[in-house]
Order: sequence, then structure tokens, then C-alpha cells
Amino acid sequence: MDFKVYDSPTRYLFKSSKKDQAHLVDLLSRDMIGECSCEHFQFKLLPILEAASSAERAEHPSKFRCKHILHARNAVTDIFLCALRATNEINEQ
Repeated sequence: MDFKVYDSPTRYLFKSSKKDQAHLVDLLSRDMIGECSCEHFQFKLLPILEAASSAERAEHPSKFRCKHILHARNAVTDIFLCALRATNEINEQ
């Protein structure tokens, strides 16, 4: 998936693979479940998310995330882990 940071480190723009569009992902939105402008999130997942209890959201947050949100979260986690490893390597010297 082709994506880039949009306007902050928690907002990403994904180039759509099927259409000449882009999807905006905000990882901090909706209590850090995330939000995406793609049709799948807007028309399928968001109504389910809005109807879910806060307990259900906390217990199963991934079931409310589209592939763009999941990909962005994985990318941010990879960057964070690389930064932690680099910090640990510096501290060990």
C-alpha cells in the first residue's frame, strides 16, 4: 500500500489501489480505534462502531478497523520499534 504522512504523525494519506482516489486515515480518532475516509469504513464499519458499546470497542477494536487503518497502525508500530531499538543500541555503547 502506498501511503504518506498527511499533516501530523498520526494522519496518513493512502493512494487507492482500485480508483484514482486517496483515503485519509486518522489513527487518534474515535478513541484511538481510528477513522478512514474509505467507503468500507464509512458505510460498513463506522455504523457498527457507532452502535457498539464502549466495552465492545475496548475488547475488540480491530473489528472496527479497515485495511488502511490496520496498515497505518502497523507502519507506525514498526517505526516506533525501530526507534526504540536504536535508542537501546545507543544506550548500550
